[in-house]
Parts: sequence; C-alpha cells; structure tokens
Amino acid sequence: MNARPPHPHAARNRLLLALILLVSTVMASADMVPIGLRYVRITLSNGRVLKNANINGFNRDANLVYVLEDHRLRPYPVSLFPEAITDAIASRAAEYPRNPERKRPPAPAPKAPVAAPDKYDTSASAVASRQAALEAAIAEKADAAARRHLRYSIKIGSGYATVTDVDLELSAPKPVPGWSGRYRVTGSGYYSYYESVGSAFRRRTRGIEITLDASNPEQIEILDVETNWGSSWN
Repeated sequence: MNARPPHPHAARNRLLLALILLVSTVMASADMVPIGLRYVRITLSNGRVLKNANINGFNRDANLVYVLEDHRLRPYPVSLFPEAITDAIASRAAEYPRNPERKRPPAPAPKAPVAAPDKYDTSASAVASRQAALEAAIAEKADAAARRHLRYSIKIGSGYATVTDVDLELSAPKPVPGWSGRYRVTGSGYYSYYESVGSAFRRRTRGIEITLDASNPEQIEILDVETNWGSSWN
C-alpha cells in the first residue's frame, strides 16, 4: 500500500509551532509581555519597511519589540517604531504588571552627609581632604561624560544602530602637566549595540580619554572627550 503524501500545510504548521515555542522561551527568559498586534506595513525611523508584520512581544528590560515577519522572529528597538505603534504597545504592556518576584538590583544606600572641607584650613589633612573631594567630583563628571559620548556621539557600524549598554573602566584623575586646574581621565569603554541593518547585537571596546577643567571646583567643565579605535582617535 502506498504511503499517503504529506498534507500541503503540514510543513507550515510545524514551522509555526516552532516559532510559537521560540517566542514562549524568549518570554520566559526576560520581562516579556505578549502584544498580539498585526500591521500590513510598518515604516521604521531608519527607513526599513516591515510588511505583514506581527508584533508578538515586548521586552521591557531591553526595550525590544519582537516582530514576526516572513516566518522570522526578529527584535527591533522600540525607538524605531512610529509613535502610534509605540502607544499601542505601551497600552497592551500596561495590562501586564511587572512581576514583583523578579529580582531587581537593590536600591543604593543613601550617602551619609559629609561635612565640606574648610577651604581656609591649610593643615596637611585639610588640604588632602579637599583634594580627595575634588578628584571624586572630577571622576564622577568624567564617568557621566564618557557614557554620554559612547551612547550618543560615536558613529557605530552602518549608522542604523542603537547603543543598549555601556560599561567603563576609568583611571583616577591625573593633573595635565603645564595646565593649572586641568585633569585627564583615561580608560576603556565597553558598549553593546543593536544594528538594525543585519538585525544583529554586537559588542565593542574603545579607549577613551576625558579632559576636564577644575579651576573652579564648584563648576567642573568637560573640555574634550576622545575615543580611539585601533590607532585612530575621534
């Protein structure tokens, strides 16, 4: 007896089942909420057009929208979508309160008040205390400037990319020889980004150098931020 030929929709059904299992796995591993919106056409802010797109889920931790298009499930940063669609996603996501059992980083302990060093005290301990406070303020200012630079100022990949995470290893501030009140902070910046052209997550490292003016300790200024890629600086 001849075997019955497979049903013409059997392969498609198996593919859809695999995609459903994949979506379920992704949702279980992060703060994902089901969305269930379908659009005939979506034009993203980077120029890409999604056709017959099903918005399956939204990762609130990473701000990524999972879209099923042409039998492929791809993540896209929510910032690429038109406002009307992001509003609809937010409305659906609001129906699913965050799970209180999810582990969250503990809130930082409040800093104990520290008396400001007396700027008129010329004892060695007072001078050292003022210098330590100044360097701590410089380091904090440099850290913030480095993060802003890596997230918003450097050209990444094809140009259609969104930085998703930044980590830094910075040295202690060092005086710039020949420049009174100027300091330099150097180190490495590690950043992750999502490139919509190619739909890929990538991670890169750059050397970074921040120059600051602390002539007025109460108003520290950022003079320059540079990063190096190989042997070039920009």
